[in-house]
Amino acid sequence: MIELANHPPWKERTIEPIYATIGQNICKERKELGFTQAELASEVGLTRASIVNIEAGRQRMLIHTLCQIAEALGVGVIHLMMKGGPHA
Repeated sequence: MIELANHPPWKERTIEPIYATIGQNICKERKELGFTQAELASEVGLTRASIVNIEAGRQRMLIHTLCQIAEALGVGVIHLMMKGGPHA
């Protein structure tokens, strides 16, 4: 787990590695397609803030949301979950 800095100990937050990996891969694929965060959010029915938090690994998502994002990006869910990215 990755600890987030600048948070009081009683509000300690961590980022699970799988969510960090998924977020990084979503960001990479989105940028390669030339989508903005707002465009991806609109495509999958989320807010831009949710996409920001998903890409940062701070927001967990339901599996159907992950499937919608993968479909919008034209990749498989498993590719978004792979360390090193879909093209590794």
